[in-house]
Amino acid sequence: GGMNPLMASMVLHVLNHDGGTTFEKHLVSLKERLRMRCNALCTELKTHLHPSVTFTTPLGGYFVWITLPSGLSSASVLEIATGKGIAF
Repeated sequence: GGMNPLMASMVLHVLNHDGGTTFEKHLVSLKERLRMRCNALCTELKTHLHPSVTFTTPLGGYFVWITLPSGLSSASVLEIATGKGIAF
């Protein structure tokens, strides 16, 4: 199943009630907040990651891909992180 057509129509109406101006402003604001969060995350990763762990700073979007060294599994990192209140 897909989205309910009536609900989709209602959402579209709300988003475009002023010609889309409010929605466009919201998107600009949201993109800026996500960019700032991503930059903060990458700064902290550069500061705290071991040199053998690398990551790619996104050129768009907000997913940061981390490459672990051979022999280190993401499952073991998740277990340690979860123990410190961090989840990914």
